[in-house]
Amino acid sequence: MKKQSMARIAAVLMIAAASTGSTAVTAQAATTRCGSSANGFDSYWAARDASRDNRTVTLQSGRVFDESHSSITRGYYRGRWDWRSWRYVGGDRAWVDRRSPRASSWFQCGPFVGWKSNEMPNIGYEMRACMDYSWGSGRRVLCTGWYEDHAQ
Repeated sequence: MKKQSMARIAAVLMIAAASTGSTAVTAQAATTRCGSSANGFDSYWAARDASRDNRTVTLQSGRVFDESHSSITRGYYRGRWDWRSWRYVGGDRAWVDRRSPRASSWFQCGPFVGWKSNEMPNIGYEMRACMDYSWGSGRRVLCTGWYEDHAQ
């Protein structure tokens, strides 16, 4: 069971690297025991976004507390747009990746089932937002480009 879970994580990471043009596939094991819940008591702005299959994931960067989180800002529902579920479709997952500037490995905080991930401190790190979603008989991964807030 544990070997199957690790194999699935590795497969998702390889797909994520391929979909963002990255050549490195060296993320640490994913965990949801990281960061803190994005509470909305910050002034967020969209630092990066990526779109595919009528879905958009956005890296939200907080100005007051210097933290970033992933947010699914556009969703797709049963083969059509759905005004009732414009952000989140059941089973969609969001997470943030964080790394030292220009490093080849990163830490994955998530995935979290829902329309946003936990937030993590971003000072001195590069961050990107990612999501995965059901598509056909499998899952697709979508990630933004890397972004460094407060470049050193």
